[in-house]
Amino acid sequence: MSIARLCLLFATFLLPLLGGRSGVLPLAVLAVLAAGGWLAWAAGKPRAGWRAAPLGWPLLALLAVTVLATLTSVYRPASVLGVWQVTVTAALALLALQVDVTRAQLWVGARVFAAGMLASLLYGFWGSFTWVEPLAWRVQSTWENANFYAAFLLLTLPLLAVFARVAPRRDERAGYLLVMFLGLVALVLTQSRGGLLAFLLGLLAFAPAWLWAEGKLSSKAIGLLAAGFVLFVGIVLLSPLGKRVLDPEVRARQLHSQMFRVYTWQSDLRMIQDRPLLGFGPGTFASVFGRYQIAGYTRHGHHIYLQAAVETGLLGLAALLWLFAAVAAVGVRASAVPSPRSPGSPIPPAPFPAREGGGRLLGIGLLGGLLALALHGLVDSDWLYSGIQLTLLFAAVMAWRMTAESPATRSAPAWARAGIPVALLVISFALVMGARAEQSMAEGEALLGLVMTEPDEQQRARLYADAIDSFRGALNLAPMNARYLRQASIYLPRDEARALLERARALEPTNSANWLFLGNYYLQGDEYARAREAYVRALHEQPNLLPALFGVAKTAWRMNDADAVLRAVEDILATRGTPLDEFHPIEVPEPWYTQAAYAAGVLYYRAGKFTEAHKAFAMTISEANAYEDGFTKEAEAWAMASRNAGEREKMKTLAATARQFLFDLQVYSDPLSEEERKLLLPEKERVNPFP
Repeated sequence: MSIARLCLLFATFLLPLLGGRSGVLPLAVLAVLAAGGWLAWAAGKPRAGWRAAPLGWPLLALLAVTVLATLTSVYRPASVLGVWQVTVTAALALLALQVDVTRAQLWVGARVFAAGMLASLLYGFWGSFTWVEPLAWRVQSTWENANFYAAFLLLTLPLLAVFARVAPRRDERAGYLLVMFLGLVALVLTQSRGGLLAFLLGLLAFAPAWLWAEGKLSSKAIGLLAAGFVLFVGIVLLSPLGKRVLDPEVRARQLHSQMFRVYTWQSDLRMIQDRPLLGFGPGTFASVFGRYQIAGYTRHGHHIYLQAAVETGLLGLAALLWLFAAVAAVGVRASAVPSPRSPGSPIPPAPFPAREGGGRLLGIGLLGGLLALALHGLVDSDWLYSGIQLTLLFAAVMAWRMTAESPATRSAPAWARAGIPVALLVISFALVMGARAEQSMAEGEALLGLVMTEPDEQQRARLYADAIDSFRGALNLAPMNARYLRQASIYLPRDEARALLERARALEPTNSANWLFLGNYYLQGDEYARAREAYVRALHEQPNLLPALFGVAKTAWRMNDADAVLRAVEDILATRGTPLDEFHPIEVPEPWYTQAAYAAGVLYYRAGKFTEAHKAFAMTISEANAYEDGFTKEAEAWAMASRNAGEREKMKTLAATARQFLFDLQVYSDPLSEEERKLLLPEKERVNPFP
């Protein structure tokens, strides 16, 4: 077997384990395999056979649109990884079309893929039992989350079913059947409601088509299928997923997830309207979404087709749909071809190591997986992952090879023989450097964690210096990564931090995080005017970014602009109870609501608006009690909110409890009366809502 075929087989084994976009190193491995395969192919007798398959031109169109979308993107550093990913996917898929693989070797590839699937499944089951309480968590194997792993399983289960039916040996068929059964269990244990629904809907089309291909479609068979379908649904309802569906409390929480997707899709549509032709650039969704978000922040569009349109425009969506249509055409053609040994078959009766009807069933399996993926793509951005992309494309290549005549070959152009491998090797080198940079950043953060727990002062200093060296090493490897620049700036000397933040801003001037970090930098250096300007720019890029609003309030307080402070904190409090609040990540918006309510209470009190002040302080205490114990400002809030003697003892107790946690306060105007101050607080302390 040639080196090119070995590269393809190794890539096929890795697909179940390496999602692709969950890290740059897996993509680098695939790029190396693609480059090695192309070099081996070019060293032999290269032939340009991809034109005969319906997949070649759609793949090139998708790659071309992706490159154009990057060239027109203002988020170009963030979009580079998207171009590399599509390049690697297209190179491996086209290589699979180019290499002349026999049908016997295709079944070797099926065995390799099943072996990778088994490793993926065993790792996923092991993780669910060892990381947390057994089966209390969702199986996701090595994928970013359980929903994406469910999408991958949707593609593979129909193929495994076909392999279990038509593989040449009985023991091999039993092995495929075992892997398919484990995959079905894993799909249930992902607890992905969208994944299970897509599977059930796909099964309604896949099972009758299977019977048709077997020549066994009858009313009795349909009845047995219906009974089996109902039994499977019953088993699912008894699983952990069933609780997500049947338990009223859990179902109410799941409504939260459903509505979040609805708000996200509305934001997706707003993004498409702004850049309809070529989008914002591949891989830029996470950088752009904040400007358009209606509810909480997310890094994915939760929709294959909307995310494709957001990142590569309507042209990119058209190219993706063309590719899906090409895969469907391969499946339809394969399912319509007679048995390879039946009279009139266009395929000669050469050795065909599979049972009768294998080509037809493989076509139906390809269509079943494509249908399930297309349905699940309505609720999740499954096409993000190289593992999903290449699984679908390799299955299409296998179905095409199984049922199509060998194409008339042409000599490949010279540029393809050398240019493609060189480009892929450059990409893989850059990705490996990126993976090393990511590792250096992780090492630095781990060392900082050790600094916090190390009792020896000299050892702490050494660990801190090592952490700084790790951050600088990451920046040397990836000097254009704005996220690294922001993250490292927190720990480096001020002059160096300023240079990093300004470089990050220059790289991505429309990224709100760059302006937010700059605002924090200027605020710490008492450059209040610049800090306010940076926070305002951050809000321009991401309206209702609560840390930036709070930054505006803090800079306005330092600049003695009480009106601006009040406007900012009122803007923060105005998001309470809106989708932005309901769908916020765990760490947001606290402590912003608590401190904003406290600041508003102070300002209302000074303005003589005692009713508004009382409400604001009551909200302060409500927020503090909801999110953290012993909020340091609780005593002061009670002191100002309560004006009657009946609560004096309670106020004294709260003040005594909180006093030890109070910060050194800097503002010298005091909303408390002298009598209240003597009763509640030490003489030197002053009230400041922004310590």
